[in-house]
Amino acid sequence: MSPHLLAVTAPGVAKPLLAALQSRASGLTLDVAEAVEELTDALARTGYDAAVCWADHPEDLEILVRIRKTAPRLPILLLSFTKDPSFKRLAIEKGASNLLPANRDAELLLDTVEQALILVRATKGLQLQVARAQGLTRDIVRLTSQTTRLLRESRDLVRQDQAPLLRPLVVADDPEQAQMILGAIGNAAITTTSLPVVKSPAEAIAYLSGVSPFQDARAHPCPSLVLLSLKGPGGADLELVVWMRKRAELRKIPVIIMSATLHLEDIDRAIGSYSSIYTVSPGSEKGLVRMLQVIHLYWSSLNTHRIY
Repeated sequence: MSPHLLAVTAPGVAKPLLAALQSRASGLTLDVAEAVEELTDALARTGYDAAVCWADHPEDLEILVRIRKTAPRLPILLLSFTKDPSFKRLAIEKGASNLLPANRDAELLLDTVEQALILVRATKGLQLQVARAQGLTRDIVRLTSQTTRLLRESRDLVRQDQAPLLRPLVVADDPEQAQMILGAIGNAAITTTSLPVVKSPAEAIAYLSGVSPFQDARAHPCPSLVLLSLKGPGGADLELVVWMRKRAELRKIPVIIMSATLHLEDIDRAIGSYSSIYTVSPGSEKGLVRMLQVIHLYWSSLNTHRIY
């Protein structure tokens, strides 16, 4: 489509420009508006590629304001003989897109307008490409965000399926020892849910039996690991383990006994050999951390490959 221009005011210049267009058989189409009323009607009626104006004095620039109000995005090519930089700044402020040197030779003037129009159309094309690129960038950012969220959710689902929760029940009659065990659970970086710390074998049996105050199964789920640290009378640890091993639903739960004196030989003599019972030194948090990590890895591998 050939460029369509609107020449505004200064008919003494616009008419020779029209004659030059006709003699050159240029691809440009030029309409002339000699009055403000014609300008408003023409802008409302026709979609122009640009407007061409002439001005040499500040008061002549008010026409730019009128055009800009009627057609905010229309490129305005301002022709002027004035070379004063302040005039150029004022013209830009009033709405001129480009300030071009005027020429009394209609042919040269037409060359100036055509070159400026090429630049205007190239700029418009570039702006469209930038707008498309910005739109694509927004789409990419949105898709990247959605993909990242979906990957995160997928990883969470995989973790939930492959790494079942290790729910330790802590049985400790010493608050400091209980705090050390809880710290080891955190340092072991294993997936856990919080369970209450009970202070005696009797309280642990009440918890595991689901009797008051632990009758709510959702609030007090069955543990997948028991950590024992009792400083009371000897054999209290084994009493709880013996009770657990007599119950089919509890006998396979791993038990870690934190004792400096109790050894596997003692357990063998008391209740027989159970591969899921371990002993570590009460003061060795590092040893407990390593033990928790090994048990969690073993527990996860069993549940990852379980058959439904």
